[in-house]
Amino acid sequence: MSDNDRRSVDQELVREIVQIAVHETLMQLGIDTDDPKAHQADMMYLRRQREFQEGAKKHTTYGVILLAAVASRCWLIPAILSSLKEAIK
Repeated sequence: MSDNDRRSVDQELVREIVQIAVHETLMQLGIDTDDPKAHQADMMYLRRQREFQEGAKKHTTYGVILLAAVASRCWLIPAILSSLKEAIK
């Protein structure tokens, strides 16, 4: 057997070993390697959910800040005006 033939056999053996190891690892993680399109669709769905939640969190934060600003003005301005009225009397 020549060196090139031996390398070719070794490379094929390594590929087979790696393929089996990756397949077994993915199966242990619950990923069906027989249907990669379904797994890709699942990952895309999870990504869209994460992006939606991140966007919703940002909008909720802005809403809370705006609500706090409006509420403080609604409370603060009348309180200042009543204090000024009392100070003027």
